Amino acid sequence: SIRNNRDRFADDYIQWVLYEKDGIMKLNNVVRDMFYRHIPFKKELRDRLENMPAYTEIANRFRNVFNREVGNYERKFKKYQRDDGTLPEALQKFMEFLYK
Repeated sequence: SIRNNRDRFADDYIQWVLYEKDGIMKLNNVVRDMFYRHIPFKKELRDRLENMPAYTEIANRFRNVFNREVGNYERKFKKYQRDDGTLPEALQKFMEFLYK
């Protein structure tokens, strides 16, 4: 049984990882929206899920916010680009992480 918020989160997270990644709807819309934004799956899973009606709007919002944030990082990091157009290793790894 769920006694407190920590147990509620743990239960919702388990359902997110075990069921929602396969498209089996177990969570309510509010929790699904929060988890999709703050605990996103890998890009391959997100691409598969966004074809499902329950995820279409959430995925569209996520993609818009993601593109805006990545654009902000690219503009910030532009001043650190070398003459050949590459970034320092730490920044390059960070950008690669964002695209996963």
